[in-house]
Parts: sequence; C-alpha cells; structure tokens
Amino acid sequence: ALEPAGAVHLPEAERGRWIDAIFDCVDAAFEQHKHAWARSSVDLLVKAAVERRQNFSAPQQQVLQQWNAACKGQKIQRQQQAARDERSKDLTSYERKEKEWQSADITTSDGGGDLGGGIGNWLAKQNNN
Repeated sequence: ALEPAGAVHLPEAERGRWIDAIFDCVDAAFEQHKHAWARSSVDLLVKAAVERRQNFSAPQQQVLQQWNAACKGQKIQRQQQAARDERSKDLTSYERKEKEWQSADITTSDGGGDLGGGIGNWLAKQNNN
C-alpha cells in the first residue's frame, strides 16, 4: 500500500489489542451486511481487512476469508440481478406478454385442424377469417 511520507505505525507490542478491537468492529459491521444500506460500506471494510490480513491471527484470517467470500458472492448476485432487471426494463409490457404467449396453447372451437396451438398459428387463423 502507498503510504504518506513520514507515516508512523504502532509498535509491534501494541498491535494485538488494536487488531482484536478492529476485528470486533468488522464483525459488528458484517452483522449489518443483510441491510441494503450497509452493504457497500461493509464490502469495503471487509476488503480493507482482507488486504491487511497478515496483521490478524490465523483464526481471524479464516473468518475474514469467509466474510470476503460472502461479500463477493452477494455482490455477484446483485450484479446479475441488476443485469436481469435491466434486460426486462428494455421490453414493453406487450413484448413481455408476447414472450409469455409464445408458449401458450391456443385452439379454436372447430378443433384447430392440423395447425394446433401457439400464437403464430392463432394469428394465422385470425388472418384467414
């Protein structure tokens, strides 16, 4: 990481207490990850902790990796959902219904002949009337 000139770090002996406190803070923040308003901040906080995982104990590092995997997985799901939502926004209500109608079985009262169901056949029958 790029640090400003003259950055002063805690002495090694004092880091343990602070690392435990920071881990507890990240833990408390991760509990709020279920809320939409907290996700971005928690994602960034977990990412920052994972980037500095060498400062944490081995059990804490394992938990950080689990949190990181959960954050990444949920972020991917949110991106995929947004992409699906975006695609459905591009369709008009008629186009969305047309997709639904494409697989519908439609017949006429006279048996429908050899053409069977489907929107294409129904439209063809209507044009012949």
